[in-house]
Amino acid sequence: MRKLALLAIAMSVLVSCQRTPSAADLASKYTTAPDAFEKLSQMIKVDAGERKYFVVGFDAIGEYRKDRGEWTHYNDYKIQLSLTEALKAMGLSEERYREYKQLFASTGSEQVSFNRTENNPPQVSVLVDRSGLVTYGCSGSINWRKVPPTPTEKHSEGNFFEITLLNNGWYLERECN
Repeated sequence: MRKLALLAIAMSVLVSCQRTPSAADLASKYTTAPDAFEKLSQMIKVDAGERKYFVVGFDAIGEYRKDRGEWTHYNDYKIQLSLTEALKAMGLSEERYREYKQLFASTGSEQVSFNRTENNPPQVSVLVDRSGLVTYGCSGSINWRKVPPTPTEKHSEGNFFEITLLNNGWYLERECN
C-alpha cells in the first residue's frame, strides 16, 4: 500500500513539473497551417451529419473510444470493435480516417470535434495539447465559431483558463487545473 501511495505522489509531481506549451506555441500550430484547420473543420461538419456532437481522433471515433487496442462503445464497454468496424459503425471509410490522420500530423493535433447544442452556437474544436491525469492536467484546443468568444484570462492558484483570438472565427482555448 505504501508503494502505491509513493507511486501516486511521484506521478503527481511528474505531471505538475511538465512544461505546459505557451499560448504562442499552440497558436503557431494554427498560423503555420490555417488551410489544414479549415479542412478539418469542413470534414468534421460533413461527417457529423445531423448528429449534435461528433468526434474523430486517434482515440475517439463518434460513439467509440480506443481502450487497450479495441474500440469500445461510450455507453457500453462490452461492445468491442476493430478500427474497421468502428469506422463502419460511424459511417467513415478507412480512406477518410487516413485523411484525418494526415491533417492531424500537419496541424500538430490529435482530435477534432463538432458540437451543435441548443444552448451554444456550433463549434469546431481541434485538440492540440493535452497532458496530465484525469483529475489534474492541461489542455489546449484551437476552436472555431462563427462569432468567437471574448478574449479571457483567468488565473487562480494552480489553475488557469484563457481564450486568445486567432483569425476568421478561430481562437485558442487553454486550460489547466
